[in-house]
Amino acid sequence: MRSAAVFLALLLCLSWTRAQGVSGGGTESDITQTDVQSEILGVKATSDQTNITPDIWAELEELRYVVIQHSLELRKMEQENTVTRNVFTDLKARMNTTENVVEELKRENTVLEARMNDSENLVKELQRENKDLKSRLNTAENMVEELKRENTGKLQNPQLPVY
Repeated sequence: MRSAAVFLALLLCLSWTRAQGVSGGGTESDITQTDVQSEILGVKATSDQTNITPDIWAELEELRYVVIQHSLELRKMEQENTVTRNVFTDLKARMNTTENVVEELKRENTVLEARMNDSENLVKELQRENKDLKSRLNTAENMVEELKRENTGKLQNPQLPVY
């Protein structure tokens, strides 16, 4: 739509330029403007030329070609933009999924860390209890050895009870 409006504006400028050239010009600023427009169109005016009539149909054909090229480029860019949007949407969804997984892993990590701390505390408590039990066991073994020695001595010197 925009390219059609630009095309129409160019046609108006070209027809105005042609009308100015046919009427013989006007003021000095009109001649300068005509010279500039002729320069743009690729027509070189010499000082002895007073009437410049560019080949409007060739120019229109060239403008049509340029408009078609721009339309094709615009379609290509729109397609690329659509693909880029789809990729961006996909990446955004993947990023959200990854963020959710990271949050879940953080929660799991917190739970596992608490369980590990509980296990470490339990191990320390069991080590203290084991140390106490070893101490009690050593004491009991020493008592058993002492009782064995006492019993061995009594068996060698039996004393009969007196009645």
